[in-house]
Amino acid sequence: MVDEKVLRLFMLPDAKYELSPYGCGHINATYLVTGGEKKYVLQRINDSVFKDVDGLMRNVGAVCEFNIRKTAESGGDIEKCLNPIKTVDGNNYAASGDGYYRVYNFIERTISLDMPLSAEHFGEGGGCFAGFAKNLASFDASTLCDVIPGFHDTGKRVAKLLSSIEKDEKNRAAEVESLIAFATERASAAPVVTDGINDGIIPLRVTHNDTKFNNLLFDEVTKKPVSVIDLDTVMKGSLLYDFGDAVRTGCNAAEEDEHDLEKVVFRKDYFDAVKNAYLSVMGDELTSEEKRLMEFSAMLMTYECGVRFLTDYLDGDVYFRTHYECQNVFRARTQFRLVAEMEKIFGKMTDYIRR
Repeated sequence: MVDEKVLRLFMLPDAKYELSPYGCGHINATYLVTGGEKKYVLQRINDSVFKDVDGLMRNVGAVCEFNIRKTAESGGDIEKCLNPIKTVDGNNYAASGDGYYRVYNFIERTISLDMPLSAEHFGEGGGCFAGFAKNLASFDASTLCDVIPGFHDTGKRVAKLLSSIEKDEKNRAAEVESLIAFATERASAAPVVTDGINDGIIPLRVTHNDTKFNNLLFDEVTKKPVSVIDLDTVMKGSLLYDFGDAVRTGCNAAEEDEHDLEKVVFRKDYFDAVKNAYLSVMGDELTSEEKRLMEFSAMLMTYECGVRFLTDYLDGDVYFRTHYECQNVFRARTQFRLVAEMEKIFGKMTDYIRR
């Protein structure tokens, strides 16, 4: 348990605060701070995952400040915006004996939901992510550091897979030949978005990079989305990353490691709802190439995730936490099945390669 003395490093009102474990995040240790007039959230940053804590918190601080200003200019409620509390030294985080800490405002009367309640609800969540992106449209994304370099560089992810196949250090490649074949058949499409960014055809934007539904907060009564949270992976990239990853996580009707592939169904009505939401909020901001690749990005982000699961299995399950043997195989199978289901609707991934 964290010593509450760490709170004295932050600009908090004088009070006798109490700390209790909060949430179910797997990366950072999170605590609810109570005892004063307002609640806060304290986190010990996992510096094993985020090795450049200073760069991470520069990103978070700059993006939060910009988002709050844009929200105020549009007449929105800035109390619903994530906001890091300054330390007594004026920083966004503090170093203590056992690690690095930050404090956020606590957004009252909100809840987290793992999955959307309906297609319409999913669209509303997508609209919230799109609104966050629109607020940051004029932010100079090039000023953000790469907290996790190459996070959504699908080409590099595929290159790592090919290297793991060649090495086959755990003698597992023969067990997953069909998955390897699926991945390699689509490898030529992996760099479409990164090539587009490098060629200047796809704009570089501020991206959240982890647009799971539970990275939104919802009104506890109406269940309407009110805020985007978990900004640790905010970096520069393509909006297609965020749109595609939202589709990947929200349009799958099955569990991530579903054993029965017949249950892996791509929910087209959910896709239509979230695409319409993004176009409604961001339509004037999106380029023609971004619009052209929205369906492709859904397949690409799902494919990339499957590639990562497959690579980790070949490497001996060293990155993703597993709870039973071959879980990463089932995870990869589910992702690739979802890609195949999308291809029936949108066409092959390789059809979208720019000529």
